[in-house]
Amino acid sequence: MVISFLSCNSDNKNLSIERKYEITYEMNIKKNNEFNKVIRNQIDQKISIRNNDSILVSEYNKLTLDYFEYLTNIEREVSIKGNEIFFEGLKYSESGEKFINIARSYESDIKKIIKYKSFLERFDLIFNTSDQKINDGYVSYLDYYFRGYPKSQSISLISDRKRKILEFEMEFINMLNN
Repeated sequence: MVISFLSCNSDNKNLSIERKYEITYEMNIKKNNEFNKVIRNQIDQKISIRNNDSILVSEYNKLTLDYFEYLTNIEREVSIKGNEIFFEGLKYSESGEKFINIARSYESDIKKIIKYKSFLERFDLIFNTSDQKINDGYVSYLDYYFRGYPKSQSISLISDRKRKILEFEMEFINMLNN
């Protein structure tokens, strides 16, 4: 006869480091989802108050809604299949190419609308998908941010991106009101 004892320890010291990171990413995703609902409601309210008097706000909002929806879909896909969906061997897969192309298209389209230099500089720092410089070489964007990382970290990164596009949209609308 074998007797097993299980202990529920609430102090987390028995959790692996990897699981602690996963919990942190999961908390970040949850907070981002809550924040995104609140800020999306604020954006919708501001747009309705403006009565669509600005073609720029309408354009910006449409671009953001479309990109947000794409990111939500890719976030779901990563949660099911993992971030390997972005890669085929050492190259980008069709999903990886699509991710980069849609991100660059969004960035390019928003830059056509925005004329505020400081806003554009920050926008570019956040949403740029160029290869990342490391020492004397470069690593592709998806390799740098996604390859080899846990699924929860990749989802958290996408979740952060969704939050940031809404934050920038709110800032843009607020700038137009001033």
